[in-house]
Amino acid sequence: MTAPDFNEDLHQYTLAGRVLPSVTQILTGMGMLKDLSFLDPFYRQRGTATHKVVDLDFSGLEIDWDFAGAEHVLPRYEKFLRLKEAAKLRPILWETPLASETWQYAGMPDYAGRFFQHLLAIVDWKGDGVEPGHRLQVAGGYRGLLIEAARAGDLDVDPVELMHCPCFLVPLGGNGEMPRHHLVEDEDGAALNIFRGAAAVWNWRAANSYNNGGKG
Repeated sequence: MTAPDFNEDLHQYTLAGRVLPSVTQILTGMGMLKDLSFLDPFYRQRGTATHKVVDLDFSGLEIDWDFAGAEHVLPRYEKFLRLKEAAKLRPILWETPLASETWQYAGMPDYAGRFFQHLLAIVDWKGDGVEPGHRLQVAGGYRGLLIEAARAGDLDVDPVELMHCPCFLVPLGGNGEMPRHHLVEDEDGAALNIFRGAAAVWNWRAANSYNNGGKG
């Protein structure tokens, strides 16, 4: 599998010695997702911890709840557990760093596998809400990474099935016992094409010293 090195502290992906932009970084830098860099660290840490406990759950490992803010993460994990049972979740891949050598970006899809009646779906866990850029994130960026891994023979899934499988956004915050799942409408593959265009522009700008944190 095209697996980049991932520095968890910096949230930075490196492939063959080159730092690659992440899916979220590209969309934020291109103005297609809200910039959350100035968000209170509490919310970012809560999101990171929620993803971590879901990862441990799928891995069959014990969760140590003795960490700061655990009481804020537990309700989200409990909602996830209710969804896991109701949707009959059976992952093929989850929380795995992937990189695209073709489009020069990286990311970590939250989940690909069974979801309700779908034998294959791509799912992204969210916090308290959904915005348009999230649709490009899951149906564009993450779908592209999974397709490339499948085409390389590193993921035992038909790339054509990945191209056409449904994508869902699932906020684990908010009220209610069962999280609502939002279907991403993208039957014509527009999100994938839009995201790849954004990645190409990002990398051109980086190579030519225009913003995205570049020199000029």
